[in-house]
Amino acid sequence: MRNFITCLFLTIALFCKAQEQPFKMGWHGAYDQNPVVRVNKQTTEGLRFVSGSRFMATAKNSSIKDLPFTCTIGLTVSLSPQGDKFYTLDLAVISAKLSYLKVLKDSPLLIKLNNDQVIKLYANNDYEDNLGESSVYMSTVVTTYTIVPSYGIDAEDIDLFKDGIKKIRFELNAEICDVEFNKYKKDELGNFLYLEKDVITKALNEQKDFEEGF
Repeated sequence: MRNFITCLFLTIALFCKAQEQPFKMGWHGAYDQNPVVRVNKQTTEGLRFVSGSRFMATAKNSSIKDLPFTCTIGLTVSLSPQGDKFYTLDLAVISAKLSYLKVLKDSPLLIKLNNDQVIKLYANNDYEDNLGESSVYMSTVVTTYTIVPSYGIDAEDIDLFKDGIKKIRFELNAEICDVEFNKYKKDELGNFLYLEKDVITKALNEQKDFEEGF
């Protein structure tokens, strides 16, 4: 019963989140997912960055239902005060079944494309949640843990996503975690990220300096 409540809680949480994003929600999860700008900011130190919405791995488009967590995947682009442009792949992981979440700095992430080419990335920093956030649902306390590790990625590697993504592998709590995306004939994740690169880069290029025209 507790597992059912936990799964139901996560489904409701994802459904509520989905209402803010440009995709539809069905019985098997999100579909018709399209990237949009989620965060568009400048800091007082001169850093500019744009984050896109994240693709939702669901029972419809991945093997996520066999794992004790759910995840969403998106891209961020930033421009340093010195004019250097950086891209990161952001992997948000949420779990109500594990007792904590941890990804260490320099932990690897592997991306296998449909043509079997493999891209290897590394986590930029340490990411950990061992406190979680507790909610009460149907008299049951459900504690969820969330982390969003970021992995540096070259623009040229993002362009390779147009060939489609089969599978990703990353380290979570010092364990190997695989999520497959080749369960269905139509690629969704690779196309989403490939299109998102253009969406967030355009938004970054259109940013104006805070003091411009003042």
